[in-house]
Parts: sequence; C-alpha cells; structure tokens
Amino acid sequence: MLSSCSKYIQCNHLCSSSQQYQSDSITNIDKKLTKFWEIEELPQRTNLSSSERLCEEHFISNTTRLESGRFCVRLPLLDSPNTLGDSYDFAKKRFLNLEKRFRKNTELKTQYTDFINEYAELVACHKDDQNLQLILWREDESQPINTYKLNTVTYGTASASYLSTRCLWQVGEECGDELIKSIIQNDFYVDDLITGSNDEDELRHIKDAVSRALNLACFPLRKYKSNLTSILRDFSDVQKDKLITSESSNTLGLGWSPSSDQLHFPIKPLTVYEKLTKRIIMSNSLKIFDPLGLLSPCIIIPKMMLQKLWLLRLGWDEPVSQDIQESWDEFVNKLPHLGNLQIPRHVLCENAKVIEIHSFSDASQSAYGACIYIKSVNENNDISVKLLCSKSKVTPLKPMTIPCLELCAALLAARLTKAVCDAIKYKPSRVVHWCDSSVVLAWIHSEPRSLKTFVASNR
Repeated sequence: MLSSCSKYIQCNHLCSSSQQYQSDSITNIDKKLTKFWEIEELPQRTNLSSSERLCEEHFISNTTRLESGRFCVRLPLLDSPNTLGDSYDFAKKRFLNLEKRFRKNTELKTQYTDFINEYAELVACHKDDQNLQLILWREDESQPINTYKLNTVTYGTASASYLSTRCLWQVGEECGDELIKSIIQNDFYVDDLITGSNDEDELRHIKDAVSRALNLACFPLRKYKSNLTSILRDFSDVQKDKLITSESSNTLGLGWSPSSDQLHFPIKPLTVYEKLTKRIIMSNSLKIFDPLGLLSPCIIIPKMMLQKLWLLRLGWDEPVSQDIQESWDEFVNKLPHLGNLQIPRHVLCENAKVIEIHSFSDASQSAYGACIYIKSVNENNDISVKLLCSKSKVTPLKPMTIPCLELCAALLAARLTKAVCDAIKYKPSRVVHWCDSSVVLAWIHSEPRSLKTFVASNR
C-alpha cells in the first residue's frame, strides 16, 4: 500500500488462503494477550536460525515440479509421525459438532464446501506425506462419513504458510525479468497481489508477465481490480463479471474503492454485551485489523482497557468494572463512524520531483505513538502532504516519566521511518523527525556515556 503509483491493479491469488485457526483454551490465552501487544512491533531483519536454515535446506533438497508445473513439496517434520497417535475419534466428534452448526447456518456450510473445493489448486504434497493429512467429510448427513487423504498442503499446519510463500518466492527467482521478479517476491500479501505503475504500458506488461509466470506454476491470478478502467477491457467475458470498478475490494483489512481510488474501513458493528469480560474485549479487539495504523488513535483504546484489566489480574470471564463497561460501550457505539472515513490511496502529487518523509512522535501516561507523512512537490510547485502510516503502543507496565515515554515514541518514529524507507521504491530528498520534547532532543544530541542506561540505549 506504500506504492506511489497513480495506476494501480490488484489481483486475488487463489492458490492459498490466509485461514487461521485459533484456540481459546485457558492454557494458552494469556500467551495470546502477550502476543497481542507484540502485533504492533515493527518487523526487524534477523539472521536465519539453525532450525530455519534446516527448513530452507529441506525445501531445496525435497521440492520438485510436476509435469503441470505445480510444486510438489515434502513436509518439514520435527518429530517422527509415529508420535501422533490415533486422533480419529476426536476428529469425528469435532466433525459432528460442526454439522450441528451447519444445520443452524446454511451459509457457513456453503463456505466450508467452497473451502474444501479450494484444495484442488494448492501446492501438491508428496505422496509419502499425504497419510499425515487425513480429514473427515460428507456432503450430506444422510451419507456415511468418509475419510479423505489431502494431496495438497493443508491449511492450518505449521509449515503451510512457509511452503506456499517459499514456492511463490521460487517462482520469482526463476523470472528473467527483474521487475517481475521483484513484484512476485515483494508485492504479495498472503494470497493478494497489490502492485502498480505510473505508466499504462508498463502496467499491462506487469499484468501479462506476472500472470504468465504464475500460471506456469499453476498459481492462477483471479478477480482483477484496478483504478484504470481501460486495462479491464483486456479480460475475457468469463472474468468481466468480477471487474466492477465501483465495487469495494477488501484487502489487508482495508477497503479499496477503485473508481474513487480511496481507502476505507469496512468495520462491522460490534455487539454490546450486558456482561462484558476480558475475553470479549480481546476477541472483539482482534477483529479490527489496521495494517497501516491509520486508525491508531482509535484502536489504542481497547488495548489500554486490556492492559488495565491485566494489571487488575481479572479473570477471563469475570465481569469488568462499571467504568470499563461504560468506556467499552462508548467505543463500540462510535466505532461504526470509522466506516465513513475515506483516505486517498495515492500519497504523491502528480509528477513529483521532491519527496520528503516527515515523522512525528508524542506520548502520554497511557500510550505513545508515531506517524509518517509524505510531502511531495512537483515542477509547478504544487505541494501535497499526506498521512502514510502510524504506530501506537500502550505504555509499559513499569511506570516511566513522560520524557522517557517521549523518547520511546521518538525511537518508534525512527524505526517506522526506516521501515518506510526500506519499503518505498524511491529515495526521499529529505527525512525529518519532529518532536516537541526539548528533553528528548537534548538526549539525542548528547554523548551516550553521559546518559543513564535506558536513555543511552534508546536514543
């Protein structure tokens, strides 16, 4: 989404899925809350661990291509399959419970059926590993329950996301065109390709070349959407029913309206509960996915509530206090208004010659954050300043002074700026950080040896 392209194309890549299954058992829910705080962490590049190197070597040594071009992989097992035991009775019980849900919700059954059918287009699994991927299924309750052996990589397994991503990366490696290689390796998010160009001819080349490369590996692209209506005329009649440019396309938790080239947030209203618990707050908070941080000032609110409940050591299913109940109800009632928010996707002015990155940071006793703005200027001296992204975090559990929190915010801004500079495809003319704390500015310009350990390590 950081692309500066004025012409933009999006495709849904249906060879894999971002389906994720989560368990809400008491034994691991505390770990999930800890992970919840880590979601806001900026990714940092690290060297491969020994286990990651072994996984990479396993892929290189055991991956083959079928006659159709489809990848055939081996599962990178940590332990012997003999340790798995017999899970048939457990699987049957789970399946029967699932069928009860189907009776109450026919739409859910349709979604599951479509989900099962999608397996036909996934990365192939080696025949020696297929016995590890057995499922129970039947189309109708009047039929006997059958056991199926999945011959493709299965959703939800620990290695599934790595194997599908690694196969996609390999497709890029085999491309002779450096532009197409870069797009395949860098412009996919799970199974969505989001890319573009400032030139219409180049955009057509990208569309055709990427499609050819992926088709050779049996990874077809579907559901094209673009803010350039002329490029949609290239598609066959079979595809045209999916190319409604006024239709909003949800990607990465964001909505995109190609006709207006605006981003928005298709947030569904949350339920107001008479008995609110920590479990309900966490579950509903995870439903709001804001990858660019455009809603940071809003979605930091439930995180602050969760931290407060964490400090109170409240049980997962104990009712929260009246003040938190009222704060949550107010948050839930105001949340739908975010659906009216429209944000221009294109962050640069036309024919920009000067591009600057400006970061801002601030902090309070409850939270701190940073945001990035892009300033662009063209030959006519037209100036555009647009919000690009932001990050917000709750303050640490250990009490800290405002200057120290301001320093944490400045560090967050620096890391966010680096992530942006690494992601964008142009070199900014100037990078500026803005901070209203004279203490933090003095720390930044001081010698580390004259500062306390915390300040010196975070300056």
